[in-house]
Amino acid sequence: MFVLSGTIVDAVAADNALKLTPTKNADGSLGLSVSMPGAASAKQAAPLRVSLWEKQDDADSKRQSAAAQDSADMRCPNPAQWRFEKSPDPLTKGGLKRNDGTLRLDGDFAKGKRYVAAACPVALAGAVEMRLQVKTNQNRLLVRIVDATGQNHQHSFDVIPDGTQELIIPLVAAKEKNFWDGAKDGVLHTPLKQVKLLVARDTLDSDKDLGFCEFSDVRLLGPEAVKAQPVNPATAPVTLQGGYASLRGAGGEWLGTGVLKTPKGAALEFTDRWTVGKNTLRLRREVRVKGNAPGGFTSVASLQLVDAQPWPKMEWFAPGMIYGNFDHMRDNSFGSGNYYKPGDYTVWIREDRMPAPLLAARMPAGGSFAVLNSAPDSATTAAEGQGFSREPMTDARFRFGAIVAEERPEGTTLGYAVPGSEGTLSYGRKTGAGPEVEQKWRHRYNPLSDNFVQRYEVSFWFGKTKDTNDLVARSWRWAWDELEPRVNPQDIETMRASMVDVLNQNYIEIDDRAGVQFLALAVPGGKPHPNPKVILGFTGYALGSAEMMLVEANRNPDSERGRLLRRNAEKAIESFLRMPINPPLTEGFLLKSGGAALSTWPSGRKVTEAQSIYLRSFCDDMKSLMRAYEREQKAGRTRAEWLAWVRKFGDWLLTQEQPGGGFPRSWHALSGKLYSASTTGTFNVVPFYAQLYRVTGHKPYLDAALRSGEFAWNTGHGRARFTGGTIDNPDVIDKEAATIALEGYLVLHHITRDQKWLDRARIAADIAETWMYIWNVPMPEDADNEKLHWKRGVPTTGIQLIATGHSLNDAYMCWDVESYARLARETGDSHYMDVARILLHNTKAMVGTPEDHRGTLGPGWQQEHYCFTLTRGIGRHREWLPWVTVSHLRGINDLIDYDPELYRQLAGE
Repeated sequence: MFVLSGTIVDAVAADNALKLTPTKNADGSLGLSVSMPGAASAKQAAPLRVSLWEKQDDADSKRQSAAAQDSADMRCPNPAQWRFEKSPDPLTKGGLKRNDGTLRLDGDFAKGKRYVAAACPVALAGAVEMRLQVKTNQNRLLVRIVDATGQNHQHSFDVIPDGTQELIIPLVAAKEKNFWDGAKDGVLHTPLKQVKLLVARDTLDSDKDLGFCEFSDVRLLGPEAVKAQPVNPATAPVTLQGGYASLRGAGGEWLGTGVLKTPKGAALEFTDRWTVGKNTLRLRREVRVKGNAPGGFTSVASLQLVDAQPWPKMEWFAPGMIYGNFDHMRDNSFGSGNYYKPGDYTVWIREDRMPAPLLAARMPAGGSFAVLNSAPDSATTAAEGQGFSREPMTDARFRFGAIVAEERPEGTTLGYAVPGSEGTLSYGRKTGAGPEVEQKWRHRYNPLSDNFVQRYEVSFWFGKTKDTNDLVARSWRWAWDELEPRVNPQDIETMRASMVDVLNQNYIEIDDRAGVQFLALAVPGGKPHPNPKVILGFTGYALGSAEMMLVEANRNPDSERGRLLRRNAEKAIESFLRMPINPPLTEGFLLKSGGAALSTWPSGRKVTEAQSIYLRSFCDDMKSLMRAYEREQKAGRTRAEWLAWVRKFGDWLLTQEQPGGGFPRSWHALSGKLYSASTTGTFNVVPFYAQLYRVTGHKPYLDAALRSGEFAWNTGHGRARFTGGTIDNPDVIDKEAATIALEGYLVLHHITRDQKWLDRARIAADIAETWMYIWNVPMPEDADNEKLHWKRGVPTTGIQLIATGHSLNDAYMCWDVESYARLARETGDSHYMDVARILLHNTKAMVGTPEDHRGTLGPGWQQEHYCFTLTRGIGRHREWLPWVTVSHLRGINDLIDYDPELYRQLAGE
């Protein structure tokens, strides 16, 4: 045993590749450095770093707040200044009530379908922001700003239904043509006249006729007041750091202890237990508070990389967030380049946003390093976890952390912080226009209370990787082995039948038009959509719905249910065969009128050439129809008209290939003229043309698939940049790009037996699975379980993030079961079969069953998405879309087609 107390003794753990060496700091305290020959090296800049929030007492806070209001340009409109505005629809009723500073706007839509408003004059010249406390039963709050010309600028803000929250409304021009009257130019002309808050029919769930919005504490702020708001009170923490007073080592284990004293009397006693493995260094930390002090603290465990380069010269990986570097990242997302400053770059990410609480870095020579919370707890409270407050919060129940990366002039560090403050950038609500993001911290602390104890574990991985794809694959497999995700068994066969019934429940037939409607409320109380539409692919999956109904019909073709499913599926397909497809002009149709309809355009608004139709939407459902065609052929039913329609599209699409290679992202609706020439979505055509070749034997289709596969690989996939999958998250890195690339590369390998396509499929699979949660995020213990969309006690393992730039989750990858099972067989790597099991079972954890509807409308129902971070357990809405059910059923049916016995084995687990 080596005992260190102010002296340095070198010790190397026997039989370990990692070398751990004690170091002595300038102040005489001790630390550690660690290295792996031929890989990466790191050192402790300081064993313990603390962000200390020295909260002021209430009297100081009030004095500071009063001083800020006196010195800054702020106005608090009198409640009497607010006026009720009637709806332009005389059948919509409502009113505005005042009660001790709180105003309540009510709207009654039992007969009317529009909105009511509360309007207030903008009594502050130069106002740039309005802040207020809001409680409403709407899913979104519409706000209109009337400028000097009388022009209305409308904004939409996501809100938590029935929860009180602070809303920050920037007084800016509208986006995406949401402006009218006055100058009609989209420019905000000052001085501003009015701000209006709306209660609208379209912002309520379809089962609600009565809407309300309560609001109070309304403030109009000028630029100086906005600057003053974040400092209320003393939100900026003080940083303390220190080393070990003693350090003892034996073999591969080390024990370090030390004390940090705070300015107001409390002390932090910390004990670090380090263990060394072949490529893993693990820290188990305990921090104990002695004494009491106001405010709170966040502790940080980090290592500084030796020989690190500036952030843009390294490659980075954070699951579901960062894949490589700045390219193809949405501005103002974690790790994006628009706020990068050399030597001053900070990325702290709450772990509940992450499929694994993991961050990895690769230096130019290949040395690689990763940090992981290897024993996550992540508990929080309803007050913290179900709001978006950026005010500092302190609570002993905060046990969630943050993954940390910082570039400073003295070096780059990676580490872990508890509780999980977030900065310098922090996310707010996800809106239709994208996430609300601010360059502000969201500080979270544990209390400086006598005998309060923090305990957490963090692990560091050292290695050498050849490129970004290798960095992703190896660090993710390490995290998988550390976290050991488990299967959450579901009754797959019962769910299969129930989910087909959900499709049939949403089938609508009007005149000669039929199909599964695009949208329905997934919880009890919903009313029929006033103007339903049927949409191809992506979120609509009209032909995918028909395909799954036909598969189910074939299981018992002579039953009444089987005959009904077949009839309805054939009617839905016939409705689309009448649509022009070379070129395509629309993604679907309105069931009542037959008018054009798009997935991203509201049913109540007329489609014009200004809107776009997407490559993804057509390729998705052309594949659905071809699978249905192949099954029908095997059953002896000729469907020549189905294949002819698909070939019309395929032949037209060949004419759209770009001169430099690749296929466009989108075209103008109603004309078919090119809209977006971006070729990042070229991977969509690979499985489409490969499948079309398999069906027809027409070699130009295979040639197109091969060219497109090479193009996709060479322009991004070879560097871990899988982009452009989700049409409502334009050209950003997302999981759906990786999953469709996996499908395409697998089918090319199946056709050509060329090993490179299997190798590429494996890389696509490695990237895709990193979007999947492999740990459990607990729902707040004090939250109302009835109001939680994701119920308390249900494991989150297997659900996935959607795209970079926001933190919503869904079960989309449930359709990839067969791909991972096939990959396991083709490569001999059993890990992929483990992924297949989790995708088959865990993705269905919130699908309603006959015994437990799980908060949904009934058996087989599931809402579209959830959220495991802010707001934890609550999604943006409670709606169902066809893709949810089609994806589940495709995962089941594709696996049955591939290997019925393997399906029985996996489903029965």
